[in-house]
Amino acid sequence: MSSDVVWRLEGESALLTCGPLTGRLELNAVGSGWMDLAWNGKSCDPFEVLCANVAKDARVVESYVRGADLVVNYSQSPGSAVAPHFYWRADFASEVEAARIEMVVSVQTNLLDSRPGALVRSFSRGARLFHACRLESQALVEVSENHLFSPAESQTHLVILRHEPLGVSYAELVHPSDLESLQLLLFQHDGRTSTMSMLFQKPQLEKGVIRRARICGWFLPTENDLAVAVELAKQFVDEPVPLTT
Repeated sequence: MSSDVVWRLEGESALLTCGPLTGRLELNAVGSGWMDLAWNGKSCDPFEVLCANVAKDARVVESYVRGADLVVNYSQSPGSAVAPHFYWRADFASEVEAARIEMVVSVQTNLLDSRPGALVRSFSRGARLFHACRLESQALVEVSENHLFSPAESQTHLVILRHEPLGVSYAELVHPSDLESLQLLLFQHDGRTSTMSMLFQKPQLEKGVIRRARICGWFLPTENDLAVAVELAKQFVDEPVPLTT
């Protein structure tokens, strides 16, 4: 494991240091994401990212660190009969000062068929929101109103939350093979901007079948963030599926 990435398990929390980024994940709070984030020791509390709403009544049965991965396995949810499993992967690209957190989530059921669904949210307060339907810098446009994207429009959706006062941006991409839909939301009353990505909605999940999805987020300086995010996203799309999953 790179010395730039350090995982630490403390009770029901996982703590991550990835280059200049630090953050905390509550393992038994499925639906909450990475919080208590800081960049070079400066709080990034406006951000909460990769909040995966999968089987809220599932509980952790196993969690451990393996190299640059955090593995968290959950019990089968009584409410939906789905067992979710998470691999959190971290890396730091020092040449562009980008801290990467990748979430690989898989689900399995003992029902004959089901629609487990997984909604992944990321948001920030006080950030500008950019979006592109293809991985080109010139395709990125600032979002000024709510929008729901369907698979028919595009499977590739790069989203960037730029927080200029903090000097930090957050870029996110669901792997194009895994996205069902994407919704971008702007809340005028509290200045919050949010992304909502739907995974596993269809087709139906059959008994014994494991379905998996990958979503990647990067924290990076706001300077030249759009161009850097595009290049990082291209690398992610071209990568093979991690063998550890």
